[in-house]
Amino acid sequence: MEIKISNFKLVNDVIGIFDEDDYFINLVKNISFNEKTISINGKKLTGFQKRRFLNKIKIIDKEIDDSLLSLNIYQYMRYDIIDNLLNLKDYKKKIYDSLSIVGLKNLNLNKKIIELSSCEKKLLQFATALLSNPDIIIFDCFFEVFDIKLRKKISNLLSQLVERYKKVVILCSNQGEFIYKYTNYSIVIKDGKKLIDGKTEEVFTNNVRLLIDNGFDVPEIIMFSYKANLIKNAKLNYHKDCRDLIKDIYKKV
Repeated sequence: MEIKISNFKLVNDVIGIFDEDDYFINLVKNISFNEKTISINGKKLTGFQKRRFLNKIKIIDKEIDDSLLSLNIYQYMRYDIIDNLLNLKDYKKKIYDSLSIVGLKNLNLNKKIIELSSCEKKLLQFATALLSNPDIIIFDCFFEVFDIKLRKKISNLLSQLVERYKKVVILCSNQGEFIYKYTNYSIVIKDGKKLIDGKTEEVFTNNVRLLIDNGFDVPEIIMFSYKANLIKNAKLNYHKDCRDLIKDIYKKV
């Protein structure tokens, strides 16, 4: 299935939106029902179809709304169920299952949101997003608060959502490191327009100069190889793992 929102093609994968101005996420939040901005397999959706489609999208914002911080975990997730009119057969089981999926099964449901760590808040947002069983999950600057171990665990979970449950997972960030390391397909947006899209490795490794010229944050591991090749003619390959880069250096430098 090919989904297009405006001119941005979404594939069934972990997608990176490299966007310094939050253009894409604001576009999704403010889609007009009178404009034909969404198409599936080349067919524009009607206003009614668009409403149904948007109901299957869940956006995980950068932070939990301040007005909800005084709620406990159970109240927060129950509020989401009511606010989104979710028709769940056993909502309590759904809450426990969603928390378990993201690694929060041992968290006390009576604990207030304001008492949670930054990581716990992010994972709670993730668990809450899963309550509605969305087809598309959009994460806004999600990975930044996690350590390397947790990032790897969450990355594996996102891959499972794509492969096993056919979800579209979108990571929005203004930091190239996260897009490069944790996504498979990328869209680079500049001034509200698509600058580049394609497989993540190709987007970054084939367009280093273009990204630099447009002011984007190029991953350090790519910049190292790029500068070594440009200045020293080192002929290093581009890598995602520093260990692979070190091996390459030993072979060629």
